[in-house]
Amino acid sequence: MKKKIIFLAILLIFPIVSYAKSAFYTNKNGISLTEEEYNYLTQRFSERFISIMSQDDYNNLIDESLMDKEVKKSFSVMPLASDYYETGSKRLTISSVCNSSYCSISVELKWLRDPTVRSYDVIGAYLLNTKLLTDPTTVLVSSTEDYGSENILKQTNGFGVSIKLPEKATDIYIYQYYNVSLGGSIYQSYQHAARSASLSDSKKYTISRSGYGKVFLFDNSVREKYDAMGGVYINL
Repeated sequence: MKKKIIFLAILLIFPIVSYAKSAFYTNKNGISLTEEEYNYLTQRFSERFISIMSQDDYNNLIDESLMDKEVKKSFSVMPLASDYYETGSKRLTISSVCNSSYCSISVELKWLRDPTVRSYDVIGAYLLNTKLLTDPTTVLVSSTEDYGSENILKQTNGFGVSIKLPEKATDIYIYQYYNVSLGGSIYQSYQHAARSASLSDSKKYTISRSGYGKVFLFDNSVREKYDAMGGVYINL
């Protein structure tokens, strides 16, 4: 009994301090970010993604060894060097941040005008002198629904992810992130099915720098279905 009284007296004199992080921003899924975490993520993603990110996204993306590193932006493959590739209907960007072990890649495809055809599009990368360390996470965000895609086709030199556009949604964004080994370059592409394409159609390609956006070399049977949008690249 005497020991309990002494212990309680110590607690009164030296209360236990909680070091829970102070929330600067909380999204609609209840994911709280410190100001440092929020500022770091806004360098890599737009507010749209941060507003719907999940706990898994947070666990995958928040690494203290990356947060003080420079976030590098992409270059357009053609026709002029810029930090994005844009057509009249969509814009593609890529960025990277690296520590001494790996690089974390972030990709955003923003629809500037609502697509007419809502079918299976493809987003992915050609990896030059680097290799994929994690499966890509791909998320579509829109006015009506948000969802991910696990329709991943991996090849020795890159990958593609097929994702179906929502039927009636507007304000569509597609986000992708993944980790790669240090060094080399990444060519990133998004190909829109301008004519109806099945999931099977969307996987009929080889990852090649001879393909659309220097990534997707489609089979002749489906090549005309895709819009041949250019792409972006980044040196790691």
